[in-house]
Amino acid sequence: MTTPKKDNLNALIFAPLPPPVGGVASITNMLNIGFQKYNDVLFKQPVTKGKLGIYRAASNLVRLIKAVCSIKSKGSVLLFSSAGFSFYEKLIWAKLILLLNRKAVLIMVDGNFPRFYQSLSVKYRRVISKQISHKNITIGAQSDTWLKYYKEIFPLANIEVVSASVDRTFMEVTRPSREKTSKIKLLYIG
Repeated sequence: MTTPKKDNLNALIFAPLPPPVGGVASITNMLNIGFQKYNDVLFKQPVTKGKLGIYRAASNLVRLIKAVCSIKSKGSVLLFSSAGFSFYEKLIWAKLILLLNRKAVLIMVDGNFPRFYQSLSVKYRRVISKQISHKNITIGAQSDTWLKYYKEIFPLANIEVVSASVDRTFMEVTRPSREKTSKIKLLYIG
């Protein structure tokens, strides 16, 4: 895929693409396929989780800055966040995106977030709530139930429901041929 010109780029999706298949990479891949016809969304991926330490963090900041500067001023940057380190990292990325005069969208994808958030001190929760409640940061919740949860803990934040999706080809049933065979195949999952 050719990279569109900066004048045409309204958004950046900064997330992993397959491999591996599954999770955020699959969602990003579906978005990549779906947005190709519009030619106004840039896809860039961070350094994979396999590379640890300061190298990964620094490399991702450099990649993010270059990618953000490739889209229009006031454009939007989509990030996927889970709990723990991922949330802290994405919050730092979101603040950097704001400094570069773009909007940040954090799609929350981890069911463990409530446990993580409850483990934080009240003081630290207040700091996070203030940071996440910036007018140019939007939280993407995967259902009305999650929207209600995030509204309770971040009452001043911009929060919207985004539908979760699964690649249709993953769910397609392929029928075996009706040819007779002398072999019997047994599958057991336990």
